[in-house]
Amino acid sequence: MSKINLLILNQFASTPSYSSGAGERFYYLCPFFKEAGIKTRVVSGGYNHLFVKNPATPKLFNDEKIDGGLFTWVKIRTYNKASFLGRFLSWIEFFLKLFLLRHKDRPDVVLVSSMSLFPIIYAFWLRLRFRSKVVLEVRDIWPLTPMELGGYSAKNPFIFFMALIEKWAYSSADILVSVLPDFSKHVKNVLGKSKAAHWIPNAIPASMVPSKGEGDNVKEDNDKFVITYTGALGIANAMEVAVDAANELKEHKDIVFKILGDGPDKEDLMARASSYHLNNIDFMGKVPKDEVADHLRQAQVAIISWQDSKLYEFGVSANKYNDYMLAGLPIISASNISSDPVSRANCGIQVKAGSGKALAEAVIKLKEMSSEERLELGQNGYQYVLSHQVYSTISQSYIKLLKDLE
Repeated sequence: MSKINLLILNQFASTPSYSSGAGERFYYLCPFFKEAGIKTRVVSGGYNHLFVKNPATPKLFNDEKIDGGLFTWVKIRTYNKASFLGRFLSWIEFFLKLFLLRHKDRPDVVLVSSMSLFPIIYAFWLRLRFRSKVVLEVRDIWPLTPMELGGYSAKNPFIFFMALIEKWAYSSADILVSVLPDFSKHVKNVLGKSKAAHWIPNAIPASMVPSKGEGDNVKEDNDKFVITYTGALGIANAMEVAVDAANELKEHKDIVFKILGDGPDKEDLMARASSYHLNNIDFMGKVPKDEVADHLRQAQVAIISWQDSKLYEFGVSANKYNDYMLAGLPIISASNISSDPVSRANCGIQVKAGSGKALAEAVIKLKEMSSEERLELGQNGYQYVLSHQVYSTISQSYIKLLKDLE
């Protein structure tokens, strides 16, 4: 079988050298692609608000070899990470600069990974120029995300324009892929007809998998029953539910909540906790990624929460599910998601979104279980990750799709 030249366009792709875990999907897939005869070039922005360190970009395009492939960093102006306008303008800048990109190897397949859909226009131009096949991978659904979480109207010019690109992209791409398990439902809503969408979930590298025995460590603390959350504190994360649950449980002196992370809602959440006069919830701020596992090892339960939004009808793909499952922790998920990973993996309790009382009741239910019962739930999640969500597994799904395009 002939070698496939794969060009990946993902403005937020990264490597472990520059990020704290975000955007590394294709970095870890490249070695598997190479073994399968797929030569991969990833084109990414040389700056984004998720980087912990920026790659050197003295030129417009800057190549960096990685295991199994090549990263090309596009020089991008910096922007205020809190500014949506700054991010949007960076999307435009990245997209326009793609037309200056030279291709030493004719791309057989162009894979565009969202959130920004603008690079799909360039991908279709390459299809005309080289007869390349086009794969669209959807991670965050735009423009549905700003409509649902930001309250933007469908009549907003930006939203209307993005919706036109979205429909064209879904209709015209040779293959649709998503990290969301029920994304095909959204495709049908947009196109008015069914079109196959392949689910290839987020994954972890094998190096992150604890050695046997470390994943079954639901640690019992004689003094406190610790409920932990790790991650962003923004509107999508709905962590006011955790504060309300802490209020419901404030008479239980042995139950404490530990919130690790930062974000635009942190101050409001702390003010909410203060208004309840709580001393059973600790906002610990953002901690280095290599310390997150240590904090999870000190917990008995992990929590995750989502808004009650139709955005999540199509599933979720948060990496924190994998983090929690690898730690062997039972999970409480406050969500109305039909395919919630906690229910799919049978590794905890799913409660309705937006209810602090329901979350508190689940905490009590888990606390009243024996340590062996909690251990079994944690092990279910641990085994689920190993079976379904490591790169060696999902790479085979991607490789089959790419080779079928031939």
